Amino acid sequence: MPFGLSNAPSTFMRVMSQVLRPFMGKFVGVYFDDILIYTQGVSADPEKVRAIVKWPIPQNIREVRSFHGLATFYGRLIRNFNTIVSPITDCLKKGDFHWTLAATRAFDEIKQKMVEAPVM
Repeated sequence: MPFGLSNAPSTFMRVMSQVLRPFMGKFVGVYFDDILIYTQGVSADPEKVRAIVKWPIPQNIREVRSFHGLATFYGRLIRNFNTIVSPITDCLKKGDFHWTLAATRAFDEIKQKMVEAPVM
């Protein structure tokens, strides 16, 4: 290294930028002595999406909790998820199990939105 090790980070950065040029800005970044590798997005596991889409209408509180838990895990991929899922959440709050028409609409809407969920 000319001028000792004081130029090592900038030399490393220049060389890595040249070597990784095809990937720069897509999923790689170079900053001094660090190479940053990141993913292109967050999306739902296709197997989980198929499980949600094939899910039958819940018949008891245990099935509601199971669906609610899986759907909530992927809720960040659906815009206004908390508003959509609120009728299903209401079924969890009551003492006796009462599946309503609003809960059925919410159930179907969540299933549809999981199929359309964007990659974030």
